[in-house]
Amino acid sequence: MWDSPLRRTPVPGQLPVRQAWAWCFVPDGRVVLVADPGPGDIVTSLSPRDEALRSVHGGKPPQNHLVPGRTPGDIPVPPGPGEHVRWYNHMPADLIRDQLGPLWDSYLTVCLERSPYEKTVSLYYHRYRTEPRPPIGQFIDSGEFRDAVNWPFYTSPGGEVLVDVIVRHEDLQPQLDAVCERLGLPGLELPRAKSQFRPPHADYHHVLTPTARAAVEDTYAEEFRHHPYPW
Repeated sequence: MWDSPLRRTPVPGQLPVRQAWAWCFVPDGRVVLVADPGPGDIVTSLSPRDEALRSVHGGKPPQNHLVPGRTPGDIPVPPGPGEHVRWYNHMPADLIRDQLGPLWDSYLTVCLERSPYEKTVSLYYHRYRTEPRPPIGQFIDSGEFRDAVNWPFYTSPGGEVLVDVIVRHEDLQPQLDAVCERLGLPGLELPRAKSQFRPPHADYHHVLTPTARAAVEDTYAEEFRHHPYPW
């Protein structure tokens, strides 16, 4: 990060990513607001719902996320990988590293992880927001619960952790505060999003059946090995 508390030298003209100085996370771990992005910073596309949330909190629309020579049109580019998209939300760390080359090693890289039990239950209620919902067993059997696997996003194909800091969702605010303090950045007050989908009483101990629990522990085995989340 140049021209910042980390490095007071000017931003090199050839730098492919001119990084903003702060981020805001929603409770499920996704970035919805890049604080004070300049004209050279990268802001990726989000879903229409999250774009609205980002706008409410003062965030800028997507910019500099397409391949060189392409500019956003009147119709927003959908989030995720696609034609003419160079940078996108949920982009795996190894792909970002490949794009940045040696610059990757000059950054402090941070990601967020959450208990697989919690992620599975939250995803269930996010996909099925109102009654009647399918039984949790049907959700597990469908394979949808695998959509919350994060391990490939911050590791190499060989299983090496590629990021410097893994913030745990259970301690999101204090651990994010520690990252900001480490970087010499002001603290961030996190917005809340998507908390309305999961009922307050929906504790994963009561939602996951023994069969569902076993499926989660098998599918998320790598995450459990690296993060000793208790039942």
